[in-house]
Amino acid sequence: MRKSPERAVADYLEAFWAFVRDQIAKSIGVDFEDIYTIRIVLTCPAIWSPRAKDTTKNAARLAKMPDTIQLVSEPEAATLAVLHEHNDRDLLTVSCLMMNWTRCHAD
Repeated sequence: MRKSPERAVADYLEAFWAFVRDQIAKSIGVDFEDIYTIRIVLTCPAIWSPRAKDTTKNAARLAKMPDTIQLVSEPEAATLAVLHEHNDRDLLTVSCLMMNWTRCHAD
């Protein structure tokens, strides 16, 4: 049986989401989805077309993930991670470092 790429990604995301939900439930309780607002953030390559992004969102919906799906480009996700990691440092300094790094690596 040959699956479409969208269905293959959906199957992977469905298994991954089941694992994540199980781990969260073990950590904070089985009713976490009733207590907390779940926000799903998936990363994608910066060069992906709008169609590829829509296909990814559709795969996440097929995987029965919450409707709060947001796609973030990988460079943006990396920048946010560094900013979060260095939140004790001067935000402007870290932002400038990240902007320079992104500009240098985009060439």
